[in-house]
Amino acid sequence: MLAPFGKTVKRLISSARYRVDDGSMSPALRHGDQVLAVSGGGPYRRGEVVVFKQPFQVPGAPTQVYIKRIIGLPQEEIFFDQGMVRINGSVLLEDYLPENAQGLSVGQARETARIWITDPGEYFVLGDQREDSRDSRNFGPVSEILFLGRVWLRYWPIRSWSINSGEGQF
Repeated sequence: MLAPFGKTVKRLISSARYRVDDGSMSPALRHGDQVLAVSGGGPYRRGEVVVFKQPFQVPGAPTQVYIKRIIGLPQEEIFFDQGMVRINGSVLLEDYLPENAQGLSVGQARETARIWITDPGEYFVLGDQREDSRDSRNFGPVSEILFLGRVWLRYWPIRSWSINSGEGQF
């Protein structure tokens, strides 16, 4: 029993706190939720929720922090069309998405099909609320050097307290 406790203490010590400032990860993470993300390098896995610095600069504005889910790994082809994601030609099954985010929705019907190819050390990240998310579809793949950590615990609000299952899902 000591090993899991020691692992949790180690995670707590090496974690940083972040606040979710939009609804793009709902229902997994909602606006106002507060989470802990453990810093440390990859390899990162598909489905993990990560915190990262914005991959672009806005003159005169502070750097923002984003919380999104990893969809594409390094050196993969990501094809996005009408809400469906294909990785290297295979449909990605996303059981963590809300029902209205899978397949074609009104907001996604206007989005044109696009393909991205990630380079070594790059990840493709998306919000779970695809119609209301600023993510890799807007700014492209994100370099691993911008990652601040993986989300492992939602601690606020207390009624929503939950530990990440290890597969990136709450």
